[in-house]
Amino acid sequence: MDYAKDDIARPAAIPGWSEIDYSAGDSAAGHFWMNQVPLHPALFQDYSQTLNMRDATLTTRYRYVDHQRSTQIKVTTFVSQSSTHLAATQISLTPDFDGTVQLSFALNLWAPYQPRLPLAKLTGDEMQEAVAAHNMKLIAIPPATPDRAAVWYHGDTQRAGGGR
Repeated sequence: MDYAKDDIARPAAIPGWSEIDYSAGDSAAGHFWMNQVPLHPALFQDYSQTLNMRDATLTTRYRYVDHQRSTQIKVTTFVSQSSTHLAATQISLTPDFDGTVQLSFALNLWAPYQPRLPLAKLTGDEMQEAVAAHNMKLIAIPPATPDRAAVWYHGDTQRAGGGR
């Protein structure tokens, strides 16, 4: 969770430095990385997600299909609420084909999300004004849509100690 003065507690996603990308290799159609293909039911199948409150884990499972080559994917993430610097992710990739696959481990740091609105103190009208002041719009998004930017954001990572 992420906490800030005058704001509500927000779930913070795992920082960008932990980005992992996957490719099933070359095909007749080209070379594709999973993080760059469109979210389409034909490419991402059998999706399920389980939140285990006892173990504090979130497990996501799906099948990624890249031009007749499918891969079973399972990602289990643990983030400690009591120890804010403790998190772990386990990923399992099981290709259902013979051949070579590629993994990419990017080291991308995200800047803190701006604006960080004081949601705990804003009324509905004040929220509308603050959003408009930042040239943003509040648009109703269906709950199943992955972009929950009005309250959800990626969080940021800061180095402790100030040294290099």
